[in-house]
Parts: sequence; structure tokens; C-alpha cells
Amino acid sequence: MNRTFILRSLFGVIVFGAIALQSAAPATAQEAQPESQQQLQLQVPPPPPPPLVNTAGRMRFFLTGDFGFGFDSTDVGTTTNGDKVSISGAGGLGAGVGFGYGLSRNLDLDFELGAQASAIRPAVSNAEGFFSRSFLLATMKYKMPTSDTGQLKFGVGLGAYSNGKLDIDARDAGGRHTVVKYDNSPGVHLTGEFERFIGQNTSLTVGAKMYFVKYKAESVTDSGASVSVDSLKSNVKEFNGNGLDLMVGLSRYF
Repeated sequence: MNRTFILRSLFGVIVFGAIALQSAAPATAQEAQPESQQQLQLQVPPPPPPPLVNTAGRMRFFLTGDFGFGFDSTDVGTTTNGDKVSISGAGGLGAGVGFGYGLSRNLDLDFELGAQASAIRPAVSNAEGFFSRSFLLATMKYKMPTSDTGQLKFGVGLGAYSNGKLDIDARDAGGRHTVVKYDNSPGVHLTGEFERFIGQNTSLTVGAKMYFVKYKAESVTDSGASVSVDSLKSNVKEFNGNGLDLMVGLSRYF
């Protein structure tokens, strides 16, 4: 009797233990669920990078400042030390104002109106000289966005150069005051620049402009008296205006 009781008791313990383990298995799985959900939450991918800058369909007004040099120069005198004094038909200091429009994500069309003047070099105390001109430029630019705030621009365009005037006043040195006025002249130019947005609608630009233009003399005065254009040296009669400028600009988008 005692042996039968013990066997029955042992069998009951085994069956109870099996049932308890089976019942505990779903509970263990349920307890592991929060850990699995936490792992899934930790594996969420980071947000995508911001989109590249896009100025398509946007208008902008801009101001520019230019400083450059000419590829050629013309001698207009000598210093007391015998050094040549020359002047170029390009370069010098200039400024402009313009309007641009984003035709597409990769194309801009810009128009700029400005003026520029170059002076004799080296500067001397008893003479003055400068070559001044104004310009109207139309430029088609190809844009290459580099980030959400920056883009490269490469342009090609046509220009109308007007009001060209070469003014050399050497009267204090015992010379003459010669003024040469030039016809309006067409030209072509190439540009390269980098634009960086410093606000949602404001950007700064740095770059360079290479241009090719030749001025033809229209009239000459020598100490107030008109003289023939044919009396000019050939390189003054046809003044070389080819040069390279460095540019800085500030734009406002609308």
C-alpha cells in the first residue's frame, strides 16, 4: 500500500511539473516580447539627409563688386626714374546690380548692369589717367548643387560695353590732356562661382569672370581740341579690353 501511494504521488508530481512547464512557456515568450520590441525600436534607421539646394522658379536681385586686371596694357608715359607708365582696357575696380531667375534646377539666367574703371600703373604724383566703361551682361549659368546650402555655377554670356573713355592728364608734368572716347562694343564672357546660402533667402557668392572685348576709338580731344582718330597709336585706336576679374556678390531671393 505504501509503495503504491509513493508511485502515485511521484507520477502526480511529474504530471504536475510537465503541466507547469508547459504553462510557463507562453509566459516566458510573453515576457520576452518587450525586449524584442525594444531591439526593433533601437534599429530604426536615421532620418535621410536634407535635400540639395534648389533655386528653380525663384527670382533674385544681387549686388556685385569686381576687382581684376587686363591681359594687355598700353604705355602712356614714363616716370622720372625711367619706368614705363601704362594702362589697361580691363580690370580695375567695378560694381554692378542685377536680376536673375532660376529656369530649372540646373539653369539660371542673369542680367547685370555695372561700371568699371582701371587706372595708370604705377601711380604718379604729377599725372592722372583712367579708362572707364559701363556694361550690360546676359549670362546663362549651369548650376551644380553641392549641399542643402551651396552650389557651383558655370556661365557663358554676351555683353554690351558702352561709354568707354580713356582720360590721360599729364599737364602737371608738362604734357597734354588727352581724352579718347570709344564706340559701344560687344563682348563675350565666361564665369565660375560658388554660392552659399547664409539664410533662407540670402546668399553670398565668390567667383571669377573672364571677358573678351575690343574698343574702337570714336573721337579724340587733345587739350580740348578735336584731333583725328588716325593720330592715335594702333593699340589705343583699338583698345584691348580682355581681362579677368574676381567677384564678390550678395543676393536676395524672392
